[in-house]
Amino acid sequence: MPRSHFNKNFRILANREGDRTNFTPADIPNIMGWWKADDLDATLNDGDDVTTWEDKTANNYDLAQAVANDKPHFKTAIIGTHDVVRFAEAPNTEDMACATVPETAQPFTIAVVAATSTATDVIVSGNVALKDALINSTAAGVYGMEAGTQLSSLTADGATPRLIHAEFNGTLSRIWVNNQHPFTQGNAGAQPIEDLIVGSNQAASLHLTGDIAEMVLVSGIMPDLYRDLLWRYLKAIYSLTGTP
Repeated sequence: MPRSHFNKNFRILANREGDRTNFTPADIPNIMGWWKADDLDATLNDGDDVTTWEDKTANNYDLAQAVANDKPHFKTAIIGTHDVVRFAEAPNTEDMACATVPETAQPFTIAVVAATSTATDVIVSGNVALKDALINSTAAGVYGMEAGTQLSSLTADGATPRLIHAEFNGTLSRIWVNNQHPFTQGNAGAQPIEDLIVGSNQAASLHLTGDIAEMVLVSGIMPDLYRDLLWRYLKAIYSLTGTP
């Protein structure tokens, strides 16, 4: 292992049990995109339309919506002091897309802090037909991942928002909600993901009625160390309920 990687992992391990760590999602190997609603408060006020949601990585996979009636809204201090992007207020057609996310074969990982309202909410999806792996809600407290076949989580404890962490890996796909154990493992299908849309599925037939606070997209399976660190990082920020 290169010394730089050893030192980085040692630093992260040394800090993982502390009240504060130096970890951010930028530390995750092979991260493709990272979107955080709190960053929007530099340019937006409570209730403003969201035209562009910038990607915090160097890839610049910014999410955008140009149609006025389809823009979600920026809402401040919804999760404690933290902000969200709110989707599907009337007329219930709100979403944001990025047309530059390259086709990414499985395995890949999506983790998103979201609050949903209905059993048909689609939180995030690919935006090309047959390359539209997605995360959705399937029942109260139950979330699904689908890349050709639906795989549902166990029923989550606690209140929303929740962290939905989905590893798309064919028959070995896994989904956690708030780091619950045991997680669900099974077949979610083999479709890749290309481009990205949040707040809707690729066909724009199902929309999100709810909020997104933060999301990451990673090429490959997130190592357990980083999955645990991401959970701890997000749990501390958004006061999520779960273990540890």
